[in-house]
Amino acid sequence: MSWQKKVLATQSPATPVVAGDFEDGLAAHEAGDYQKAFRLWKPLAEQGHAKAQASLGWMYEQGRGVLKHEPVSITAGVICVQS
Repeated sequence: MSWQKKVLATQSPATPVVAGDFEDGLAAHEAGDYQKAFRLWKPLAEQGHAKAQASLGWMYEQGRGVLKHEPVSITAGVICVQS
């Protein structure tokens, strides 16, 4: 099972969804356009969108479109990048 399907499977149906931007980001990510996926998911993550937060966390963990070793934490629904 892909990481995206694992993330989607762990979300409750009650989770608010902004399908357009999240789905567009997912399509961009699957096409290898990580910068576009990041641009679409970051505002959603900052608004508390759990799937976008998990997806960005995975991008940081894997170094997809961002620096891999950049310390990142998800706090109170906001992705915080330490510089």
